[in-house]
Amino acid sequence: MDPTVALRPMLASEFSRFCDRFIEDWAQDLSKVDDLEISIARQEATRRTKDDFAEGVDGEGRRLFVISADDKAVGTLWFSFEGTRAFIQDITIEPDKRGRGYGRRALILMEAELEGLGVSRVQLSVDAQNPRAKALYERVGYAVTGFRLTKRLGAG
Repeated sequence: MDPTVALRPMLASEFSRFCDRFIEDWAQDLSKVDDLEISIARQEATRRTKDDFAEGVDGEGRRLFVISADDKAVGTLWFSFEGTRAFIQDITIEPDKRGRGYGRRALILMEAELEGLGVSRVQLSVDAQNPRAKALYERVGYAVTGFRLTKRLGAG
C-alpha cells in the first residue's frame, strides 16, 4: 500500500536544522567528488549554502518542503526553478524511513507543484556511488542525460 505523504512548506523554525544537515551532507559529497579535505569541503558547503539562502527559508525561484507521512516529518525537499525548468537541489529521507516509498511519492507531489508553476522540465544530479537513489529516479521516469567524469593528474 502506498504511504500517505504530503509536502508542506518548511517553517523558519525548521530551517536551521535543515541547513546544518544539508551542509554536512554536501561537505561529505564535495570531499569525495572534488577530492577535498573535509574541513575545506565544510567551508565551501557552508559558504555556498549561505549564498543560496541569503534571504532565509523563503526565496525567489526556490521552494523548501518538509516531506511528512501521517503528520510526522520523514524528510526534506528543495528545488529551484526558472521559467520552464527546475532543478532538484536536494531530497533527503531520514535514514530509518528509507525504502518505504516516501521519496517516490514526494517526487510525484513535487511534479504536480512544478506543473502549477509552469515548469515542463526537471533535472537533478545523483552521485554515481548512490545506486539506490538513481534507481528511485529512474522508477519515476528520470533518464540519464550525461555523465560527469573526473581524472586525477600528477601528484593528486
